[in-house]
Formats: sequence, C-alpha cells, structure tokens
Amino acid sequence: MAASSTGNVYRFDSVGVLLQTSAAGIGSVFALNLAPDGASFWTGTTGGSTIEEIDIATGNVLQNWSTGGGQPCGLAVLGEIQSGGCGTNPVPDPETYALMLLGLGVLGLVARRRKLVQQLA
Repeated sequence: MAASSTGNVYRFDSVGVLLQTSAAGIGSVFALNLAPDGASFWTGTTGGSTIEEIDIATGNVLQNWSTGGGQPCGLAVLGEIQSGGCGTNPVPDPETYALMLLGLGVLGLVARRRKLVQQLA
C-alpha cells in the first residue's frame, strides 16, 4: 500500500500490479498504519486534523475523528502490524514504554549517587 499527496491510497499486489485505488477524501495522506486485524488501516492528513480508519477490501471509511484542530505529527496504532526485515513487529504497548523510562530513571539515579560518593571519598 502507498499513500499519495493527492489523498489517494493505492494497494498493489506482491509484484507491483495496482489492485485498488481508494480516495480517503481527507487531503494529503501522511501515514498508513495497518490495524492489528489486517483488514483495515488508519491514516491522517498532512496539515489537517482528520484521522480515518479505512477498510482495505472496500476502501470504505469505517470511522473518522478530528484531533480537535491540531495537526497530527504522527500516528501509532496499538498492536499495529509493521513491516520489518524479519517479518512483522507489533507496536509495544504504553506500559512497555513506561517501564523503559522508569528503568532509565533508576539507572540515572544510581549513576548520580556513585558520582557523589566518589566526590566525597
């Protein structure tokens, strides 16, 4: 799948043959995030405030919502499928990020304490 600045989303087969063109109808499309079920994707507008979920098979908009006037700078879908060199990798849940930040904070405190102990010695 590919997004275009004209607001269209193109779906190709594995050899590059165009299978479907969907008009998101939201202006310049900036992202394509495949939903965990693999049957739909999320997209948003460049310079706009609309986010939509679109059915891959039909091109129909399943749901949409506004960011409240703010321009989205990115889009992440919990559990989304991402293409990588070794297959697909789900996006980590927010708890994973929180634990990583907590761990980094603890490491920072330990390093700071060691430095203070060394200065006092």
